[in-house]
Amino acid sequence: EQGGPVTGEPFTVEEVGYLAAVVHEVTPALRQSIARQFLTDGSRESEADRAESAESEPLRSGIVRSGGVHADRITSAAVHASASAIGGGTRPELPQQAVLTLDADMAVVGGTSSVEEWLGLLQAGPRPFQGVPAEVLNVAAQLLALEADVDQHPASSRVYLGSGQWAMLRASRMDSAGSVAIPPLAVTIQACPPEARLDMFARSFGLTPRQRELIELAAAGADTAAMAGALGIAAYTVQDQFKQIFDTCGVHSRATLLALAMGTTQ
Repeated sequence: EQGGPVTGEPFTVEEVGYLAAVVHEVTPALRQSIARQFLTDGSRESEADRAESAESEPLRSGIVRSGGVHADRITSAAVHASASAIGGGTRPELPQQAVLTLDADMAVVGGTSSVEEWLGLLQAGPRPFQGVPAEVLNVAAQLLALEADVDQHPASSRVYLGSGQWAMLRASRMDSAGSVAIPPLAVTIQACPPEARLDMFARSFGLTPRQRELIELAAAGADTAAMAGALGIAAYTVQDQFKQIFDTCGVHSRATLLALAMGTTQ
């Protein structure tokens, strides 16, 4: 079908219904795509790590897991094979945090010394609009949408760079100084903080809220007993939940799981 001109008008009821139907089909595929990006990361699992899933098997019988399989969990054989072959290799060190400033027309008016290095990582190929990747302009545009009360999503994004590394971009309005009528926008580019990376990891693999809590506790250094006490559940329930997480993410140990989720070495 041929679409009409872009008018800036709100979506019609029919269009909203169509988008809702598309989201149902597209979301699992997008999650799987992002999950595979995580699975190129991390360090090689040792035999001791692989044995953890067997060692954590609850010593009981007749226990049936509750909750069933999450509809959007990534459990394909390809994902499992990728996770089982997690490779080594040192990652390149990311640049220092950069700040790029844009005026009201999205024209570049300044930037810190590490901006060009970051822009090259975000988009290695040609950058037609002032040499600025779309990822930068997207968060700046989202800030304008927030200010206009058009959309309430945060003016930030997480971008995969390759080699298991992610960047965090945030847009903000700079303080007004002098006679400038409209203060410029500032887009900050930095290595993705571990907590933001973990959030993306949990979303990508469709982990349940309880499973996400367990990973956060594991990242804080809690052992099985401490997790059970913090969540008010039995230790075998913690172990059972981790077995399900391992199966979903295609790993065999908490150490490898955290290496994938947090972007750290074991």
